[in-house]
Amino acid sequence: MPHYLTRREAAQYLKERYKCGSYPWLTRLAAEGTGPRHHRFGRAVLYSESDLEDWAQHNIRLPEDQPALTPQPATTTVKPRIDHDLVVREALRVINAIP
Repeated sequence: MPHYLTRREAAQYLKERYKCGSYPWLTRLAAEGTGPRHHRFGRAVLYSESDLEDWAQHNIRLPEDQPALTPQPATTTVKPRIDHDLVVREALRVINAIP
């Protein structure tokens, strides 16, 4: 009898073996009809390990097959800090200068 995994377990299984997979990803693939074969038992969605392996072998490229991604430096925009005390003092100076 095949060993069945829940969707969370199946996602973890794919993540450990193929470095990809998540619960929402498997849910989306099931809705699109492009994911691994699954079985419904009431509300439970179960995947057999053999079905996961068969699907993964044909649909997932291993990381060694993929070109390495070059990490890009983080680009963060630093907002200039406003000195509120300076703004208030300047506003008071202008107001006091009005005759």
